[in-house]
Amino acid sequence: MEYQAFDLAISENRISSIDRAVAMLWLGKVVNRIEGMTAKEIASIVENDCGHPQQNINRLSQQLRSDRRTAKYGEGFRLKPNALKALTQQYQNLLASPSAPKIHSTLEVVPRAIFEPARRGYLLRLIDQVNGCYQNGYFDGVMVLGRKLLETLVIEVYAQNGRSAEIKRADGAFLPLEDLSGKISSDNAINITRETKKSLAALKKFGDQSAHNQRFTAQLTDVDEIKHGFRIAAEELLHHCNYANKL
Repeated sequence: MEYQAFDLAISENRISSIDRAVAMLWLGKVVNRIEGMTAKEIASIVENDCGHPQQNINRLSQQLRSDRRTAKYGEGFRLKPNALKALTQQYQNLLASPSAPKIHSTLEVVPRAIFEPARRGYLLRLIDQVNGCYQNGYFDGVMVLGRKLLETLVIEVYAQNGRSAEIKRADGAFLPLEDLSGKISSDNAINITRETKKSLAALKKFGDQSAHNQRFTAQLTDVDEIKHGFRIAAEELLHHCNYANKL
């Protein structure tokens, strides 16, 4: 279940902002296997996924800190075991299915375990979709979502290093993947490997073909051809995000 659908279900009854935040922590844990989130991450879900007005992050952080159902988890919060159990009893009937399909590790294009310590829900959701498409034979989906993942990671590299302005156009929008790839490939301060440069080009090519060429249908052989380099590129870009220094 997506956050928006879940929010609509729990909002049938009047719900406070802190109860909504705790509910999102529960959904992240049970469905998306996210152990904890920061107040900023929860606010982003409430605003961007669920369509609620801008949240006061400082107030939300204070509420989560004082709530008996939550405990500190790095810079963020997680649910205490008793609260997780109680919320599961309260909300489990709202789920169309109890959890996302479990993907066998041998069928992962990008190993989820590599990204879990970063605790970035939006990245984990993308990886689950990439791996889910691969497991179920939706190879065009792998290509399109793989392109999106690498594009997101390049943007994150610059954002997490305080250099977002360098990859934005005059109107404030981020550069397209082709320009992002050229920028990071020639950036000596980041200095990505040749393998990652090749993978950015390959995912751009196949992602564009799968998205825009009506006569092209990606096959298993196409994905397997780029899978190893894709996994290397994703992990290398994750490393350059420096998330570990921010936890």
